[in-house]
Amino acid sequence: MYCKKCGNELPEDAKFCPFCGVMIENDEVSVDEIVIPTKKATFKEGIVALFNKIFVFDGKSSRSEFNYGLLFLMIISTVLSSLTVSNEMTDIFLEAGTNPELLESLINQYFGSRDIFNLYNLYNIAVSLIMAIFLSAPVFRRLTDAGYNRKTTSILTVIFVVSQIACSTILYCLLPVDVYNVVSIFLDVLSYANLAVLLICMIKKSK
Repeated sequence: MYCKKCGNELPEDAKFCPFCGVMIENDEVSVDEIVIPTKKATFKEGIVALFNKIFVFDGKSSRSEFNYGLLFLMIISTVLSSLTVSNEMTDIFLEAGTNPELLESLINQYFGSRDIFNLYNLYNIAVSLIMAIFLSAPVFRRLTDAGYNRKTTSILTVIFVVSQIACSTILYCLLPVDVYNVVSIFLDVLSYANLAVLLICMIKKSK
């Protein structure tokens, strides 16, 4: 006989589970009926799983495993962003001196540049690609773990990957201004879809 709550094997004459303390009902519970609680991953386990299962679409991922992997990528991207932007802003301030108009012009020129080799644009594109590559399989496994069927899981994963790349500055750099202004409306929708998929993965309970 097994405990319905924790899944541990019970003594035959047990009235309470010696492991979790729940009262034992008279009807026996088979091994197939046992619901074993999902073990929460640690921060280290989430990072290890992120790299070890980078292209593994089979199986499932718990919320903790996915969230820790996502947190790790966000920390890395934030650190790189601060280094990239702070170094460039230092150069801009030194070049502008005490001229506020020149400073504003240089900032707009740097952050609004359509040059794909601009440091800010390269960083933005690189981060989007890294997030798409490292999170595509975890998103798929997490959605599976949340109880979605394979078709829905595949569609949501594709939406995440496409939106992650498209919403970077790559289209801003490659498309003409008038074309991008039209496409940007569609990109806004994709950005919300991207956020929705991530929120589902972060919040939805395991099935």
